[in-house]
Amino acid sequence: MKVLISSHAYWPAIGGLEVTAENIARRAAADGHEVIVITQTASAVERNDGVAMVRGPNPLRLLSLFRWADRVIARHPSVRLNWPVLVTRKPFTIWYASHVRGGGGILSGWLLRRIEAAGFRIANSEFVRGKIPGCAAVIFPGYDEQVFRREIAWSSRAADFIFVGRLEPEKGIQTLIEAMQRFPHSRLTIVGRGSGQAGYECLAGKLGLQARISFAGAKSQAECNALLNRHKVLVVPSRYEEPFGKVAVEGLAAGCRVVVSDRGGLKEAGGPAALLFRAGEVGSLAHAMAKALEPAEHLRLLAEAHVADCTFAAAYRQLARLAGLDGGVT
Repeated sequence: MKVLISSHAYWPAIGGLEVTAENIARRAAADGHEVIVITQTASAVERNDGVAMVRGPNPLRLLSLFRWADRVIARHPSVRLNWPVLVTRKPFTIWYASHVRGGGGILSGWLLRRIEAAGFRIANSEFVRGKIPGCAAVIFPGYDEQVFRREIAWSSRAADFIFVGRLEPEKGIQTLIEAMQRFPHSRLTIVGRGSGQAGYECLAGKLGLQARISFAGAKSQAECNALLNRHKVLVVPSRYEEPFGKVAVEGLAAGCRVVVSDRGGLKEAGGPAALLFRAGEVGSLAHAMAKALEPAEHLRLLAEAHVADCTFAAAYRQLARLAGLDGGVT
């Protein structure tokens, strides 16, 4: 089958949307489909992974690719990349990465609504599904089970707390640093980069925590798994409504206890093993962090069951069925 996959952002960008789109493309190619990915992300090099790339296609090239395809899958809708579906009427599946869409102008907004109406719509989470009318199904975006796995027993881990993500205000890092005042014998590792790093380093110094909070910078997925395996608790303290929060699943897969804020899709990402706190509240976060340090074998069992349903393999099987790659409904 000829499968066209649309993703505004793609490798070598490494965000959650990009990584999930790449996984879909590689698995579809491995299933024997002829796969082409269209994206706006530029790159001077490509990888030999069985997937053909068309970066920044002009309108004529884009239209020809839609006419070529038997199935089109959009990893989040894009007016710029998906308008030909209105002309070609090809079987079209939209897998929303979040509830935030483009289409700010009158014309682009009208086009986006037409494009969305032409597709079979799938949400990243029940939270996203509740924000976007017409989503017929939910598929969690998945995590790479070949990379994130438990390698060190929880009780043998030397460090307590870790954060992995962008160092931006909406990620709630200030709340986490302030909560660390309640744990005088614990250390926190902050993994990632962002515009807020200098301010967070300054805050740690002002609170006298600079010796117990380390900023590790950006890391590869393999390096993140190694760091997660050295820590007991992953904290995801986002202040805004995350559409899902794949890092919470990765932390569980690496054997961490996971503390997540109660907004957006994070509760779904953490599943029944996650400990929740009220977003932005230092006391509530500190209480959840303390609970996460307590031995609790039942949480490990809950986490293992949850992450088994959140692998890339599980996500692709569901998408293939719903998008008609194996004779499904679309």
